[in-house]
Amino acid sequence: MAVMRKEVPSGSLNNAWLANTLYLTLQKVQKKRHPDESERSILESGRTFFTRAIEGKRAFDSHRMGWSALEASSIYGTVLSVVRRLTTEKTKESHKKITRRATPDLGPQEIIQQCLDTLAKLIAGQPTSKRELAILIEFFRTLRTGALNDLQRETPRERVQVGLRSR
Repeated sequence: MAVMRKEVPSGSLNNAWLANTLYLTLQKVQKKRHPDESERSILESGRTFFTRAIEGKRAFDSHRMGWSALEASSIYGTVLSVVRRLTTEKTKESHKKITRRATPDLGPQEIIQQCLDTLAKLIAGQPTSKRELAILIEFFRTLRTGALNDLQRETPRERVQVGLRSR
């Protein structure tokens, strides 16, 4: 029997990577207004993130079990914490007015749907308003900041895998 140990990347690292990539891509798109093919594929990963958050809400409400339901529920929990930070935390001055006016009257599901709609417009090459784009940028900036802060407090996790040694 062999015992192998591996360091498992945390969810915070995955969130920080995704948020940083999307944040930087959205800033580029904001300047030029039309994403190219590589930027569209990155925006598609953002749409997948929000789609998984919707699945997580459904999994949580129906008390589903399983690995995919657990992952989706975790993503939904992440979105809830970002929405909470967006509505209570001070943001950058340029986005502060836009984000404050847009988010307090919306619940998490409405913000998720609005972000999904904005990403779909961007991927399709349709015009979006400055307000919609600012909310998306601020969402991923907040997610990145929170994930990096969580990552600093975490210790590496190890996964122990025990199995038969093959020759």
